[in-house]
Amino acid sequence: MENSKKYVDKISIIVPVYNVEKYLEKCVKSIINQTYDNLEIILINDGSLDESGKLCDNLAIQDKRIKVIHKQNEGLSATRNHGVEISTGKYVTFVDSDDWISEDYCEILYNAMKENDADISVIKLALVVEKGTTITNVTPERTPIKDGMMIFEGDEILKGLLTREILESYVCGKLYKTEFLRENKFVVGVNYEDVIFSYDTFGKINKLIYVDKECYFYLKHGGSITATCSEKNLSDFLSAIMYRFNDAKEKYPNLELYSYFSLLEKIISITIKYVVANQKYPKVAEGINSLFDLIKEYSKTNETELYSLLNSFQKAALSLINYDTELYYAFIRERQEMKKLGKNI
Repeated sequence: MENSKKYVDKISIIVPVYNVEKYLEKCVKSIINQTYDNLEIILINDGSLDESGKLCDNLAIQDKRIKVIHKQNEGLSATRNHGVEISTGKYVTFVDSDDWISEDYCEILYNAMKENDADISVIKLALVVEKGTTITNVTPERTPIKDGMMIFEGDEILKGLLTREILESYVCGKLYKTEFLRENKFVVGVNYEDVIFSYDTFGKINKLIYVDKECYFYLKHGGSITATCSEKNLSDFLSAIMYRFNDAKEKYPNLELYSYFSLLEKIISITIKYVVANQKYPKVAEGINSLFDLIKEYSKTNETELYSLLNSFQKAALSLINYDTELYYAFIRERQEMKKLGKNI
């Protein structure tokens, strides 16, 4: 896309690629057409078994800014780490190969970071769900932010992440200083690496700027890691939850209430996945029970404060967890059945 303004600072866009031939071209085209022109586009084929690798090479012919790396399969975290290591840009952003971005994505993130002297800039993420041939934007409505931007500083950064009112753990939809990422790597070999990485990263920065504009389109489909409910997926999720909770409890006692709010939210999320899996995973069940114990113990003496942060569904969930966890599971199962039938809940 033509753009009269030329930017001096290079942005490296890292795109891990694995078996996404159906989606890859749309993703890369959205990157090529950025209004911010000074880009390094790094496509890393992580041992794809389909035609994704060949498609990467064909796309590179179309734009000299594209660099293609072919390597054996190592997983998303290792691939992102490798991308950061070979990047030459002053800034880095990550785009998953089945997602896409608006044409002003990089420009908005860059200007927000520079104008506000921030360590990380964040854009609003739109969740898009694919069902067959239909793609639906299901981004939840949030209260509009004054002037379209919000600045987070100090402990407010982690508080914002824990409450998820504005900030999310997704690695994508954010612009980082490359030098910072070289010191903060992704944990290799696990799912839900975003939960760990974003928590660790947000705890080390001084200032974050959030832009309230949908510019990153996150596609959720049957092949997404987060759409699966395998034993490893659930075990990795448990580990990420406990890592974040225990670390916050030790380092940020002033954020205790928000840590427990986040814990409850994650308890609900993992129990929904466990119900959907419809399998018996003893170690996962044991881990979930330990989360139940933590939230029940805390709510004994802090129920009023915790309830003040909850929506009606979360209040019902906490009440049932405190009363009878089997009844809570029955509630979650019934809720999922109603969702399958398309009923409002």
